[in-house]
Amino acid sequence: GLQWDEEKYKTQLIHKGDWAKLIHEPSGRCYGASLLSGNCIRPIFVSIGHRISIETAVRLTIEVCKYRIPEPIRAADHLGREYVRKIRGKTEEEGEQKKEVD
Repeated sequence: GLQWDEEKYKTQLIHKGDWAKLIHEPSGRCYGASLLSGNCIRPIFVSIGHRISIETAVRLTIEVCKYRIPEPIRAADHLGREYVRKIRGKTEEEGEQKKEVD
């Protein structure tokens, strides 16, 4: 399967924007890339998409990264967490109303 050689990538991924292909050893096929998207040591992983090269996927990912996590993913995470808070708030309010009625 795919192997993540942390020591190997620590020497290749030094600066923001550095990336390295993730190769499936037996087949030699590229399935994605590890990318330093921000000023941190933990890379993110970019998958190859439908009809897009890994080079293009990495370039687009870099373009939408303001911080470590790409902005579309950060926005989706924020909206999801906001929705959960809203739903939890409604269920807590409903629970309080039931207690008042009882």
